[in-house]
Amino acid sequence: MNVQSVLNEHKSHFLRFSLVGGASTILNYLLFYILYQFLDVFYLVSSGAGYIGGVVFGFYFNKVFTFKSRSDDYYEEGIVYFALYTASLLIGLALLRILVLIGIPILTANVIVIGFTTITNYLGSKYFGRVAKRSRLCRWYSQLRGHS
Repeated sequence: MNVQSVLNEHKSHFLRFSLVGGASTILNYLLFYILYQFLDVFYLVSSGAGYIGGVVFGFYFNKVFTFKSRSDDYYEEGIVYFALYTASLLIGLALLRILVLIGIPILTANVIVIGFTTITNYLGSKYFGRVAKRSRLCRWYSQLRGHS
């Protein structure tokens, strides 16, 4: 498979993901900025809170708009989605701390981290999300709830 065919395959999903991501990013940064600049909340806590706000917003819109999931099972999809985004949050916070320690201003470093986590979130949602939905844990959970 060549690079062009891979890009074409992801173009539509990535464009929709980017629109939802753009709105989520605005919400993320707005929450971060208000908490950090106006309420004097520690920058890692502010960044985490902004991220979580963006994730909750993004979960719904990625489900119905980006990937057009027809499933009404918010619990199963939520487990996968929030597990992916929690891992991305932890990696992003570690990256933010490193960027700040090497001298990048906090507000700039957070923008870099948001860009990085946007890419990791897309790839995780696109690839790992499909695998995880078929995982033993998700199949067990679905059987427990009475779904086939």
